[in-house]
Formats: sequence, C-alpha cells, structure tokens
Amino acid sequence: RVAKDGTGFSVLYAFSGADGGKVYAGVVEGSDGFLYGNTETGGANGSGVLFRVAKDGTGFSVLHSFVSATGIAPWGSPIEGSDGDLYGTATGGGPDNSGVVFRIAKNGTGYTVLHPFTGTADGKIPIAGLIEGSDGSLYGTAEQGGSTDNFGVVYRLERDGSGFTVLHTFVESDGGLPRGRLTEGQDGLLYGTTTFYGNIGAGVVYQIAKDGSNFNVVYNHNDFDGLNCQGGVLYIPSPNCPACAKPVAECRDITVTLDLSGEVSIQAADVDNGSTAACGLQTISIGPDMFDCNSLGIQPVNLTVTDIFGRTDECTAEVTVLEGGAQFFGTALGPD
Repeated sequence: RVAKDGTGFSVLYAFSGADGGKVYAGVVEGSDGFLYGNTETGGANGSGVLFRVAKDGTGFSVLHSFVSATGIAPWGSPIEGSDGDLYGTATGGGPDNSGVVFRIAKNGTGYTVLHPFTGTADGKIPIAGLIEGSDGSLYGTAEQGGSTDNFGVVYRLERDGSGFTVLHTFVESDGGLPRGRLTEGQDGLLYGTTTFYGNIGAGVVYQIAKDGSNFNVVYNHNDFDGLNCQGGVLYIPSPNCPACAKPVAECRDITVTLDLSGEVSIQAADVDNGSTAACGLQTISIGPDMFDCNSLGIQPVNLTVTDIFGRTDECTAEVTVLEGGAQFFGTALGPD
C-alpha cells in the first residue's frame, strides 16, 4: 500500500508459496471493504489461489485453491458482479486444458465453472479478467483460439454461464493475442488492445459494440509509440461527455379550455410527466405555450429538457383545446 503522494509504502502481505505465488494482476476492493486477487502459482495444488485480505494487511485467507479439472493459473484479477459474487478467468485447466470462466462467492463457497474453453472457435488461454457491461453481461478476451488464425477472440456470456457468444475472432490485419482487460466507454462500446499484429505487427487499440458489430481498429501501434501492449485501456470521459446519463423528457397529454377572452396559456409543468436530468436540470421549456380560438382541437406541444452540460431531450404532448362556455349578457327591469 502507498499513499497517492508516494509516501507510506508498506507491504500488506508477503506470499510464501504455500498460500500462493506470482501475482500478475492487481487486487479489487469488494463491497465488503476487503481486497480480492489471484496468484498464478502456489496454493494447495501449486496451480494458484484466489485470496482475500483486509486493507490493513490483516485477515489474509485463501478462498480457493485452483485445480486442473476446474481451471488453473489465473492471471487477471477478479471482479465483483452486481450480484455480489466474484467472477474471473483461469488461463489453463478445464476439460480441454484451455482455461475457464468462473464464479465464486466472496466467502469462498460455490466455486462454479461458467464456461470451459475448448481451445477451438471459442478461444483459449483467457489471460485478461472480465468486465460486467452496463447491460449486466460479462465480457472478456481469450489470447488464442478462434476459428481462423489462432489469434484470439472477444466473447460475452451471462452471469449464470448461459449465452456464451464469440463477438469477434481476430485476424492478422486487425490485431491478435489480446491480453488486456476490456473497458466499456460512455458511448457503450467496448475498447481493448492486442499485443501483436495489425499494420506492422506491434498490436492495436480497437473498439467493438457489445453485440459484436462495428469492430474497428482505433490505432495501430508502431516502433515510436510503444510495442506489444499487454494491458487494457483506461477510458477518461471528456468534460463534454460527463459520466452521468443524458436527460430524459417524459410528456403527458392534457386538456385545456379557452377563457373568456378566447385564450389559454400553459406551462412546462402542465405537460411534464417526470422528466429527469441526472447531471442537474438547467431548463425545461415548451412550445407553443399559448392557444386561442384558432387552436381548437388537438395541438402538439414540444417539451425540451436541458441539463447543465447543455444536453437535451424532447418529447411531444397532445394538448386538446376546448372552446369556453357561452356567456350571456342582458338587463332586467325592477318591480317598478
């Protein structure tokens, strides 16, 4: 552990081999405040462990010792899913010795293989860890395998292990051997890197939609800007692309009646049906907001919601304009 200014460096825990060895990835903090991570070797079977430790270094415990039949040698750090369980990958073992995707509770119980890689079209050697997308599915990469050049794949599956799908199979021209964890951008696309291949063989940065469409090489590495990237990418939102959701306009239809002068006006609140602005509301406006005798019947009214970043959303309400009741004027004679 070390402070962000570089001071206070301290070793929280030193592995002995029997409790794990060769930590290639970092640790993640669980919702319970503990740190969770993997080692590639060591443990009861010599094939790596999944461990937990408190942030002050106390309470170290091995939650799972990996074994060949159900996955060995994990590299990427686990993640905590939205359901509170831990999800990760092991680079080897499983029925075809090609690695697995696994799930385990934070107390170490319920270890389950969600997908055993076959080493063929579905990939093998999943070095990178997983991410949970904004849609609740798990996404990852396998360094090798695939249906063409053995250059690896991008895949998706559900948290219960169902729905495993290869989203992209790498070929030499678009990169190969992905080893870094994927990142989901605010645009909803997945971003990642490959260690080799691309234009000059030095690896690429790529993007792909979560349904596997729109794969695109964003950048080809070269001799001058770095070779053979093995980590993922970090998505830093632009100030003009805030992390909070865009505003959402919600409309409702209303009925209004002309007054004695033959006019009626409405306000945004009259047709607003719970519009939201997660970043903060700047304005909410409508148009038109005034009606007269020429407006009888159904009139469309646009409601516009604008947040503090200037992002807008619109909806259309139907305003039914009715004629006011007839008015009668006259005189009356008194008893005299």
